[in-house]
Amino acid sequence: MKKKISILMSLILSIFLLLGCGGSKGPKEYVTDYFNDVKSGTESKIAQQMIAAQLSDEDMPKEAADAMINMLGKLEVSPTDEKIDGEKATVNVTIKGVSFKTVIGNFMGNLMAEAMKSDAANMTDEETEKLVTDVLVKSINDAPVEERTGVVNLTKSGDDWKVVEDDSLLEVILGITEADMNSLLK
Repeated sequence: MKKKISILMSLILSIFLLLGCGGSKGPKEYVTDYFNDVKSGTESKIAQQMIAAQLSDEDMPKEAADAMINMLGKLEVSPTDEKIDGEKATVNVTIKGVSFKTVIGNFMGNLMAEAMKSDAANMTDEETEKLVTDVLVKSINDAPVEERTGVVNLTKSGDDWKVVEDDSLLEVILGITEADMNSLLK
């Protein structure tokens, strides 16, 4: 399961980096347009098919992929201020979205409860996989939208700004750092 969650996080970050916008705008405007484009992209049928195909290649059930797409569709990011230092910039943001930290916490608790209710020791591999998938999807779908703050780092490429793929971006998008995720899944 840890591998699947890591795959999900990597895929989500990749999608955010691929769907971003261009144009010569200031960092704050770029971040606004970037997240609007990403949100639009996750709502498009083509993006959903690409994500679902990628996840199914990694043994991630379509139901889980669809739940992740819906989770990303709830994300709202509002830049509050920017700081430009030559070819680098930071944009502070307020985020409304589902926290993957909450999802993982709920998933672990819900999975334990479901395993205790069912005869987990006598389940087939397929039944176990279905239980895990069902609990993951429910945990994602039932997770509340939370408000948090974060920082988006950018670098300049020509006249355009580009988002830096780092732990800070992961925390903005998912509300969890890679280190937090690893400690939750131990």
